[in-house]
Amino acid sequence: MKPSSRKLLILRAFKRADQVLEVGPGLGVLTEALAQAGAKVTALEIDRRLITRLNERFRETQGVSILEGNILQTDLGEMVNTFFSDGTYQVVANIPYYITAPIIRLFLTLPRQPKQLVLMVQNEVAERLGAPIGSMSLLSVMAQYYSEVEKCLFVPRASFEPVPKVDSAIVRIVPQTSL
Repeated sequence: MKPSSRKLLILRAFKRADQVLEVGPGLGVLTEALAQAGAKVTALEIDRRLITRLNERFRETQGVSILEGNILQTDLGEMVNTFFSDGTYQVVANIPYYITAPIIRLFLTLPRQPKQLVLMVQNEVAERLGAPIGSMSLLSVMAQYYSEVEKCLFVPRASFEPVPKVDSAIVRIVPQTSL
């Protein structure tokens, strides 16, 4: 996806002063767009080399905090209480297929759930998340029981460099408590 298109999507989805937890910020392209939109961003990155680059890149940027950690090993309840004291926050992430279900389950079962999750996932996973009755998997049953799931945008593999083997999609998941 071209940076200008990505930035436009972010500006529409998030408003000034929104509190956002970004899982896996990578090089910080999305982090920057969120910060420019006026969101307060707490980014959780597992790769120490990327953390160094992110800290350099956002050293003078107000409202951006870079944390080191693995989302699957982080006490999310404590993190939410520490960084989002008023209880309202949103999640954005580009999630690898193999940890999609555990990450979604983590957020949907928290006592203080996010207002929404905006996730880029493998297109097939996006299709499964919103599958109709009769075609549902355990993932789709869980996601649809706890939330409203919407596939927002198909992202073809050619949008990335290097080109991956799979297409992606952006999904929006709104927990039932936030509806």
